Amino acid sequence: MDNPIARADDLIVKKLVDETLVYDCNTQKVHSLNAAAAVVWQHCDGNHTIANLVARIQEKLGVASNEAAVENALADLSQHRLLKTSVPKATSKDRLSRRKMLGQLTTALALPVVLTVTAPHAKAQASVGTTPPLTTPPLTTPPLTTAPVTTSPPMMGP
Repeated sequence: MDNPIARADDLIVKKLVDETLVYDCNTQKVHSLNAAAAVVWQHCDGNHTIANLVARIQEKLGVASNEAAVENALADLSQHRLLKTSVPKATSKDRLSRRKMLGQLTTALALPVVLTVTAPHAKAQASVGTTPPLTTPPLTTPPLTTAPVTTSPPMMGP
């Protein structure tokens, strides 16, 4: 496999404390990369091998990682179109399950994870929680009618 290269066009990247958010303008999806997946993605420059990426995770996060974890991360990044080069998923017999991989790693921080959420279209987003403007008919009062007023003289008693 060639050294992976991260995609940079039409992406908006926001680094947070424990994760990196990547908004794909083409697919309108938000990808949340945990710290380990972010390290892998940020070092996909065509110069780093899988072994180099494992070393970067260990160096940046201070946790042990392995090649299977990095290969899983690259497959996830590729599946979500965050890499320029396509990385095929390993076959089921070659690929470790996440549970087995987690058992081999000393901490869950070393397991690269990519979560994806579809962002709503701007038009749909603008309509959420809004109500149409109220149109009230002009205030009209009924016309005053004047009835003839008759006064009768006070009644006198017997």
